[in-house]
Amino acid sequence: MGTAYSLIGCDPVLFKANLDCIPVAQALFPFHMSDLQIQDLQIKQTFLERHIEEQDRVIYAMQAELGKLAKEIQNLKARADSNSDGDDMPANEKPPHY
Repeated sequence: MGTAYSLIGCDPVLFKANLDCIPVAQALFPFHMSDLQIQDLQIKQTFLERHIEEQDRVIYAMQAELGKLAKEIQNLKARADSNSDGDDMPANEKPPHY
């Protein structure tokens, strides 16, 4: 297998300059895009780039929020552990208000 240039029998460097290759290239690669199709693809590309940037911002914000929540959970665990040190009432003892 070769490159697309070898399929049409043209040297890649001389491809644009060699007018004999143009009809062969058009026969093998008959894809012609109008300006409207190119513009449509450019619009889609722009939309997708904006969409990706928006997703990046949302993911970054979610990451920051997850970091804050993880720290808050650690603080709550630490508080729960510090409150349970020695202040526990035995299971069979009645509360002081009885």
